[in-house]
Amino acid sequence: MRKHLTFFKIYFYVLPPVLILLLIIQIYMTLPPKHIVIEAGPKGGFFSETAYFLKSRLKKYGITAKIINVPDTTNIVHRVNKLDNASDLGFIAQDLGSQKFKNISSLGSIILEPLLIFVKRNSKIVKISDLQGKKVAIGPVNSGVRKLGEEILSNYNVNKNNTKFLPISILKSAAMIKSNEIDAALFLLPIETKVIAELSKNVTLKVLHFDQSVAITKHYPFLTDVVIPHGGFSIKDNLPQRDIFLIAMPVSLIIKNNSNTSLQLIIAHLLKDRFREETLITAKNTLPKNYLKYIKMEKHVLNYYKDGVPLFLQKLPEELSMAILGSLPQLTIFILIYIILAGLLTFVRYYQTYLAFKTVLLEDHQR
Repeated sequence: MRKHLTFFKIYFYVLPPVLILLLIIQIYMTLPPKHIVIEAGPKGGFFSETAYFLKSRLKKYGITAKIINVPDTTNIVHRVNKLDNASDLGFIAQDLGSQKFKNISSLGSIILEPLLIFVKRNSKIVKISDLQGKKVAIGPVNSGVRKLGEEILSNYNVNKNNTKFLPISILKSAAMIKSNEIDAALFLLPIETKVIAELSKNVTLKVLHFDQSVAITKHYPFLTDVVIPHGGFSIKDNLPQRDIFLIAMPVSLIIKNNSNTSLQLIIAHLLKDRFREETLITAKNTLPKNYLKYIKMEKHVLNYYKDGVPLFLQKLPEELSMAILGSLPQLTIFILIYIILAGLLTFVRYYQTYLAFKTVLLEDHQR
């Protein structure tokens, strides 16, 4: 009986401090790393702009970010998926087909990138098929805009065999279409990107209309149809001069599965704060969400986008609250195990007390 009472005391007086210490260690282990690597697209593009936004905001959490700008954006997913590659975080805006990537998870799709084809307003190019035989800036080889542009234009009999495709960068394409050095320039970028915001308000330019945008999305399910409303670029200048139907690609962020949970939550917090507002083509609070079919979103990230930070953590410093939020599954398991064992031990104690009392009563009766 004394041994049982001693164990009982150890369980209720010694074990709780030990568990608290383990929980503190667990939370400490989920604190974010001090340095990460973000792989983004060319400078001037949305990938790059968002990467630099994250870099500036992560400083608040004591995290430094190195940004790698690459032209072959369609290969970012493959590099981030490699465990021996230094890149922790990257961007996707492409058709992945049925490819599966076991070493990465999704942090959500944060914005839609329309496929925009800018031409001179006074040109004779009025529909997409009119691009045949022209000089078209279509992006570098293995870039997202190049792959999607070639695929979509092929449906209108516009291809590299009958049209001059120029593999030039975003900023150079913008400069050349403004200076009339080329006939058309393709961009796969959000409307809010600086270069697109400038081009869309240029009264000497116009954006070609995809009159079969809905039909295109039926053939290419990874795309979605969007509408730029009449006057959406500029009411003052009446741009565009009509509703423009376009196709768009969701932009998603991916991160290595073995990355720190609090890092994932911190980045999710920054993304939600930045991209939840209404845009020209999306409603408020519809993003971030996961558009990727074969790349899952971790449950703690999904729950954060749905419910935000619990009330009991909102008064804590963000870095600590994200670490605790990332540790909640483990904390919950620890607490449940402790409660279950406490219940069993309490039952055993009272049952043994009952047996001892019953034995004493029996002995007294026999006397």
